[in-house]
Amino acid sequence: MIVVSGLPRSGTSLMMGMLEAGGVPVFTDNVRGPNIHNPKGYREVEEIGKKLAEDNNYLSRDKTLTCVKVLSPFLRHLGGSHRVIYMEREIGEIAASMQKMSETPVTSLQKDALEKHVENMKQYLNSHILLETIYINYNQLVTDPRPEIEKLGFFIPELEMIKSLGVIDKRLYRNRHP
Repeated sequence: MIVVSGLPRSGTSLMMGMLEAGGVPVFTDNVRGPNIHNPKGYREVEEIGKKLAEDNNYLSRDKTLTCVKVLSPFLRHLGGSHRVIYMEREIGEIAASMQKMSETPVTSLQKDALEKHVENMKQYLNSHILLETIYINYNQLVTDPRPEIEKLGFFIPELEMIKSLGVIDKRLYRNRHP
């Protein structure tokens, strides 16, 4: 199974859309639809964190599942073997996007905590033998996608890369780091 992960606001929904357009079936409950913060939708399972915390083999049992989004705070609950696409984005941009969405300021302490979380997750993923992981840089993917889409194509050979590229909408890159 393919797991798309990263912090909230790191580009996980974009990646899920790219995979879906490229022919990879995605698992979603369609509970959280498009809105002004994510006009193309979230493509997630709303209760995935809770379900994984209760049963870490929740995703491994259904052999028909191909791709699911699991935000990085819940990755440690994954059981089984998975291919993980971990989305990276500049923390300042993530914080700006979170701030817009919640209308609550993100403090420097919160930004530091986000950076530390990403660092810890990378250590975890790099040391976990059952999680084959690639890192995709959101900033690069949106501004000059070729290197990132090539990495993705090697990781998921069945992906129709041209169709995946069609999902990228540079107009939606609205929280650029100054």
